[in-house]
Amino acid sequence: MKNLQAIRIAMLASVVLYAVIATLVPASGEPNPVVFYAFTAIAIVEVAGIVVLRRILSSQTATMSPPQGKVSVKPETTLIIIYCLSEAVALYGLVLHFLAFSLSQVATFFVAGLVLLFFFEPRRVLGEAT
Repeated sequence: MKNLQAIRIAMLASVVLYAVIATLVPASGEPNPVVFYAFTAIAIVEVAGIVVLRRILSSQTATMSPPQGKVSVKPETTLIIIYCLSEAVALYGLVLHFLAFSLSQVATFFVAGLVLLFFFEPRRVLGEAT
């Protein structure tokens, strides 16, 4: 559990660092709206994937035995994948900023990454007492 918490804290810190970098480095050039929409669509698909993974995680922790014929994935592995997808959403914001989008345009990506990382606390998701 401590390893998961350390991973989560490191990822939270990196999202904050991405936002600080985007604040300190101004966007320059002409932004391409198609790129923005493409990254937004990818982020939405990732958030949907996180929701599906969360459902898988909650069903596995409820039964703690996989259905016949299905491969079981450890809840810790599922959480790490959720954390990586959450981090990727925030990273898209940083990439978009370097592709000439303003901080106000990409702030949603940073906020979404932070919210997703805050929401999936290991103890709460795995059903253990705090």
